[in-house]
Parts: sequence; C-alpha cells; structure tokens
Amino acid sequence: MGFVLSAVPTLAAHVDLPVVRNGLIYARIADFMLEYGRDFSVAEHAYNKALGFPVLSLPMVAAFGGNLGVKLSSFLWTALWVVSIVFFLKHLERVFNWNDGAAPSTALCLAVFFVNPLVYYQFESAYPDSLNALAFLWSLYFLERATSRTASQWDGPAFFALLVVSIWIKHHGFVLFALLAAFAACRASNLAWQWRSRRRVLTASAVALAASLTIVGLAQSGYLELFNLSQNRGNYSGGFDRIGPIVRKNLDQFEIYVWVSFTFLFPLLLRWKSVWKYREWYLSIGVFIATILVYKGARYNIRYYLPVAPLLVWIACNNLARLPRPLAGVLLGAFLLSNGFFTLYYNNIAVARAVDRVHAFRYRDNLRLINEQRFRNNDIRAINDHVAPHRNVLFLTLPYYHGAAFYIWERAGLFAPGLTIQYLHEPDWNFIDRYAKQQGLSQALYYGQVTRAAREKWGSRISWQQLTRMSFVLTFR
Repeated sequence: MGFVLSAVPTLAAHVDLPVVRNGLIYARIADFMLEYGRDFSVAEHAYNKALGFPVLSLPMVAAFGGNLGVKLSSFLWTALWVVSIVFFLKHLERVFNWNDGAAPSTALCLAVFFVNPLVYYQFESAYPDSLNALAFLWSLYFLERATSRTASQWDGPAFFALLVVSIWIKHHGFVLFALLAAFAACRASNLAWQWRSRRRVLTASAVALAASLTIVGLAQSGYLELFNLSQNRGNYSGGFDRIGPIVRKNLDQFEIYVWVSFTFLFPLLLRWKSVWKYREWYLSIGVFIATILVYKGARYNIRYYLPVAPLLVWIACNNLARLPRPLAGVLLGAFLLSNGFFTLYYNNIAVARAVDRVHAFRYRDNLRLINEQRFRNNDIRAINDHVAPHRNVLFLTLPYYHGAAFYIWERAGLFAPGLTIQYLHEPDWNFIDRYAKQQGLSQALYYGQVTRAAREKWGSRISWQQLTRMSFVLTFR
C-alpha cells in the first residue's frame, strides 16, 4: 500500500496536465460512448482499439471528464494490480517449493518490482496496460489452480471468465489460450487424475471452455461489438510478411525493457532453476514474450511485457537470494539507486526539470509520458497567454489517429475562455488562409507542425511567430 500511496502526490501534482498520446484516444472513445449511448458505432468511434478499458473508465469519465477520468481509471487499476501482486507473490512461494529453502522474501520481490519507472508511470498513464496485467495475473493464478490436484470446480470457470475479460481489455488476451495449452500439456497427469477422481471439476472447466469459445466466436463474427474483434481482426497478423525485421526490432525493445526494469540485476534473469519441474511456468513466459516479439505494434512498446513482469522478478530475486550476501547487497543497492533515480526522473516533472539542467536523459517512447504532458501543457499555456480580442481563433491540428483526440483538452477547460477552436486533421494551410479571409482575421493562434515546405509555399501570405515547438502566432498579410 505504501507504493500506491506514494503515487498519490504525483498524480495530484499532475492532475491538470493534458492527457496525451493513446490516453487521448481512450478518453475520446469513452466520450463517444457517453454521447451516443446505444448508437455508439465500433466502426466509427473505436479507432481499432479494444474497448474494455474505455467501458470500465466510463464512471470516471462521466464524473470528471475525459482528460482526468482516464487518468483516475488507470490509477485505480494500477492500485489493484499492485495489491494483487503481493498476493500473487505469496502464491508463487507456495507453488515453487525449492528444496534448498532459499526462496526470496516477498519484500525483496516487491522492491525489485515496484522500483521501476515503467511500473510507476502506470498510475497516471491513461492506458489499459495495468488493467490488462491485472486480468492476466489473476488468469494465471486460476489457471494454475484449475490444473492442479487441489482445484475446486470454480477455478476453471474463473480462468475462462478472466480469459474472455482479458481479450475484451486487450486483444493480446488470446495468448491465454496458448498458456492453457502449455499448462494442460505439462500437467496432463493432474488432468487425468481429475477425470478419475474429481470429474465434476474437469467437467466445469470443459463447460467454461466451451462457453468462452462461443463468446469469442460471436465476437469474431461481429455479434458482440464491444469486443471490437471483427473490426480489428488483421491488426496482430498484419506484419507477418516481414516477420524478420519485426522480430529484430522487437528484440531490441525487449532488451531495453529488461535493462529499464532490472538494470544491474539483469544477468540474474539468465539462470532458470528447476526448469523441468516448473516447465509450465517457464514455457508460459517464453510463449508470452514470443507472441509480443512477432507483433508489429510492439516496436516502441516495452510496456507490453508488463503482464509477465512479476514472473521475471521472481526469477531474478530467486537467483539474487542464492548469491553470497555481500555480492547480493551490492547488486541490490546499485539497482535501487539507479532505478530509484530513473523512476523519479521519468515520473516527476519537478525532478525531471532539475536533472535536465545538468543532463537530459533520453526519453524513450514508453518513458516519456510525463515529459510529453509537460510539453503539451507548455504549448497550451503559451497559446492561452497570447489570446487577445483580435487573436481569439485557434487552429488546432491533431492528426493522431485521424483526429481522434479532438475536443478532449477543450472540454477539460485547458484552453482560455472565449477561444474559438477550428480542429484540423492535418496542417491545411489552404483552409487556414481561406478561413482567415472570410473572417477578416489579422492574426490567429496555431497548434501543430509547420514544415519548411509550408513556410516556402505560404510565406508570402502567412508569417509564423513561434511560441513553443508546437504553438505559434499566425499573422495574415
């Protein structure tokens, strides 16, 4: 709980920052759901996204608006994920019955897991990754129980229910079918014993499997639109024709994930103890990572590996617990210092500003969220500072996902009152020039990119006064 509470002041300090990147998309989808109700169209309003997170964010968005609502939603799910990991690590202690008695303490595992910039930023990411990791965690818990000799008749149905929920949250939830196959193959003797001695348990799992396949089949056929599977069918396999380059780039990203998450502890991931005895667990880790490595969309997304992070932490901490105490202390101390620093740097604007005066570290894609919010906030402030009676029109260019980000910042009240906003899918200087003439504008404000080609073509009719990287004052001649 201390880790969760430590994130509250950070969220409070950043509460007014504009939501950015895919967070804008999920906020917009939730807005559409509230606006259109039963007339919500997956084809028009879902932007090829799985819809579990926007649906579950609706109460927050309805109460606090899209900009803050999706942040609060990600905070809630991350908090539940963090609490669940404590329980899951205790479960792993019971499952992995080491003969040498050198199992790592839960406190050690929690320290290695939580002191991680990628984990910490989930609290205000406005992304579904912690929700997805939460569903995956409990799916794995019930899968392990359902394939054991101590299974109850509710463990199998609980797993298959969570499998369906995982697919609803993120379509990569299909990987749980592969993990089911891995556990079933490795624990075939347990399932045979269930058939002989506790047939009711296995029958309940079989019925739940049939029900989950039916639901997924209906979703694939378009009958359950809120899964958005029929619209998004080719997203995963779209790059299989160039699988080699995709895997190479994704391997680079996986190396970055390992370094970001483990730094000085990363060599400890290379030794897997009692592989045959616990083969279903190791196989599950390998299968999960392999399905990410072949996905074209994982190129910049080290956050995709978060669901298996608790298992990787468990491996690293098992090996750390077996090292001589002085060496383990040095490695753990170096890890806590480096990862503690980067967790603060990548997730606290005040710390980032102070450090950047000395040295600016690289903002990798999934670690630049807070910095991105800072930049967008500076852009909006610069625009607000230059609003005047003769300069009260803003041309807002948001090409991300074909304009999916429209209106979120405006509805959150981030722009100065009295500002008329014209939304553009792309920098359309012909429209801007024509609109200015029709309205008799001498000046206007602009948010977006300005290319050299645009300056050369329109420089005789428009001049640009740059306020920030993305905000400008336009003067029309």
